[in-house]
Amino acid sequence: MKPFCVVVCFEDASRRRFVLVRNRRRGWELPGGWIEDGEDPLEAGRREFEEETGRALGDARRVELSPGAPWTALVTGLLGPPGRKAEGDVVVEWRLVQSLRDAPGLSFPDDPYHLIGSALDRRL
Repeated sequence: MKPFCVVVCFEDASRRRFVLVRNRRRGWELPGGWIEDGEDPLEAGRREFEEETGRALGDARRVELSPGAPWTALVTGLLGPPGRKAEGDVVVEWRLVQSLRDAPGLSFPDDPYHLIGSALDRRL
């Protein structure tokens, strides 16, 4: 399986709210995507976040959560200035939420979001 990163982007340094994106086909989810060959997970997280939201990911860092997670890397950061959204991207909108419980239905309900959710409750 190709390596994958998940991005948790907080609105600001208070870390009270973070970004969820709505994929046209799947529904609401954390931003993220495939890590390209030769790409560092932080680079992938920055690239995927900007492609999906049209905003930069500032103060990015990699967080280790659990060896059982289905993703290769978890990247966190702060909402940065406007960037460039990818043309034709399948993400149609994004919103700020305080908890994964605020999501109007997660696109991957069987993923262990609880691993991220409990870390989010501690604000990573």
